Amino acid sequence: MVAALPQRPRSKAQLETVVAQLRDGVHAMSDWIREANGQDLGEGLIQIREAGIDPLEAVFADGLRRFDDSGEYAADGALSVVAWLKWRCKLSGGAAAERVGIARQLEQLPKTGEAFARGDVGYQHVAMIARTADHLGAGAVRKAESALLQAAKTHDPGQFAGITKDFETGSTPRARWRRPTGRTSGATFTSASRRTGWYR
Repeated sequence: MVAALPQRPRSKAQLETVVAQLRDGVHAMSDWIREANGQDLGEGLIQIREAGIDPLEAVFADGLRRFDDSGEYAADGALSVVAWLKWRCKLSGGAAAERVGIARQLEQLPKTGEAFARGDVGYQHVAMIARTADHLGAGAVRKAESALLQAAKTHDPGQFAGITKDFETGSTPRARWRRPTGRTSGATFTSASRRTGWYR
């Protein structure tokens, strides 16, 4: 059996290098967006979310979970991780609490965490899945996680809010969950049945 090697702490210089690379990427995308037009501009906006903002929010959630577990926020004089986020990360109370909720739930929802990290689902979808797990328990959500993620990929956050609400209440299906046709927001969906753990 091979002994695990101790993890070397990351240095401040390494952080500065990574931050500089991140800033360079942001500047490069900013330059590109300023020059883009039409469909190219739209695709660039999509990629900012899918390849940038949402995966970075996933990284933030992973780091936040570990920071929360460590209690290190108290070293800065904060009474809670939410208070620390408000102060040091310049978030509102609601935004801070939502991110803490996501961070705590994603540890128990690995498929959601992976989809979030890949940019397959957006921040708002993940927030709703985490909130549902908070209300029902992660185990109940984990049983339907694949189907919820599929619905998240094919419905905008407003539509998906109805899906998660129906899933939470176990209400009678009203219509079919299906991929929206075209780019309109009038797609229909069914609720999830918690009793059967599947969708109609």
